[in-house]
Amino acid sequence: MTLTANHTKIRFCVFILLAISTIVIQAQTKKAIIVAIGTYPAASEITSLHSLNDIPLIQSALSKLGFEEKDILILKDANATKQNILNGLESQLLKNVKEGDIAYFHFSGHGQQVQDFNGDESDGYDEALVPYDALMEYEPGKYQGEKHITDDELNILYKKIINKLGAKGHFLITVDACHSGTSTRGFGLARGTDIPMAPADYRTKSENKPKDFGPSDALQIKENALETLVAFFASMASQKNYEILAEDGKYYGSLSYAFSKAVNKLPKDASYLQLFDRIRLTIGNSISNQIPEASGILTQTVLGGKFQPTPEYYLTKEFITENQLEIEGGFLNGLNVGTVIGFFPPDTRNMNSIKPLATGTVIDAGSHTSLVELKDGFEKKLLDHSWGIVVEENFGNIQINLRKQGTLSNEVNEIFQNLAKIPFIKITDADADLILEESGLKILLSNKFGLEIDAWKNSANKLSLFDSIKKSITKYAQAQYLRKLNQQNRKIDLRLDFILVSCKGTKIPENYPSDSLKMSKEKSF
Repeated sequence: MTLTANHTKIRFCVFILLAISTIVIQAQTKKAIIVAIGTYPAASEITSLHSLNDIPLIQSALSKLGFEEKDILILKDANATKQNILNGLESQLLKNVKEGDIAYFHFSGHGQQVQDFNGDESDGYDEALVPYDALMEYEPGKYQGEKHITDDELNILYKKIINKLGAKGHFLITVDACHSGTSTRGFGLARGTDIPMAPADYRTKSENKPKDFGPSDALQIKENALETLVAFFASMASQKNYEILAEDGKYYGSLSYAFSKAVNKLPKDASYLQLFDRIRLTIGNSISNQIPEASGILTQTVLGGKFQPTPEYYLTKEFITENQLEIEGGFLNGLNVGTVIGFFPPDTRNMNSIKPLATGTVIDAGSHTSLVELKDGFEKKLLDHSWGIVVEENFGNIQINLRKQGTLSNEVNEIFQNLAKIPFIKITDADADLILEESGLKILLSNKFGLEIDAWKNSANKLSLFDSIKKSITKYAQAQYLRKLNQQNRKIDLRLDFILVSCKGTKIPENYPSDSLKMSKEKSF
């Protein structure tokens, strides 16, 4: 080999090494901090918890999510002071992350409300985490909440971290704490106290009635930043957060237990929707009166990534009989007796390309739940986290009469014939509710009074065009169903009216005949 060839080979190797090192340098890193406080000092008079049991659960979940042990900072008990927690957020997350990285913060311990000094809380209280060196009782001149970490302090750091991570980075927060009540009600310990950190006379003021710890208070971050942040909370704002007695005989924080269990069973590329569904079901199966909450955009993949449009879906609440189950959706969600539900794997986006795990028909619809009777050939365990998606609408005795006007092209005529196969649509030649016509390069859907309902370009994909037209007719049918809905109650007399406010961006006059929705020939909207 010649000298020139050797030099070329060396230069090529150096180039490859530099390229590899550049990739390593630019690789996304994941940094985490776990705070868990189980035993507070005796002098604090703060109830001990089983928070240290949460640590291995969260570590296991983080390992599944690709975090390395060396990148996880753990602060527990005596090390979890206010200053150490704030320093940990600063050093581990803020200073050590770069644009495009992933950050995670978990807290297991007590939460408490504290007096609001800057006037940004409508109820007069800030929400706060209770570090190891905090005290539970307010004592004038001795302790006034100095060691608590308020939501105001946390939000300053959260915003700095989000800004540094940038649009391509991601920040996940899980808070396994609350501040409401210490009664166990037969469950594990509640992680908080119902006594705010404030003077007695401040607490007795009528305008300073404390509210419960919720995500909207703990994360007061601008909406445009939420796409890079997702947060999970152990309970709703008005509920207590209890510990769970697990299969191994140990107590764990409800969110820590459910989060770890969900993550370790989560398939690749799952969305936060699927993760949160599993968390809700796990906590709900153990504690009937506690519902977790989430903040942020849940339609993205876990730890950030692509956003995907998500169909409306319903979760299985419980099996009633061998072939009947209850789902979390009722007539207020548009589910009526006769509606056909397909149960698909979680995160299913294209129902036309996959066979459902099971199919059933709604046989009874309440306001928020429905009873579904399943057909043969299904496995119960597969339906626990499945997405129940409507595959065939039913509007009771509502029927939409559809006719075509003029000549339709072959493709549009085929769409028209397929619409006739939908149970609530009837093709007619007279007295139609809706009219489908083709005008130039557009396909128009109008009502019998000539009011345009929707329009599409006839150059669109045939399948997507069919789906869009079907969706518009379905919405029209839903509106007709709701117009005829009349709920009677001994205490409530409910009347539901639909009022046309605008059409194509133009405000409708107050004297417009909303009962007929007839277009005025003199005015074009």
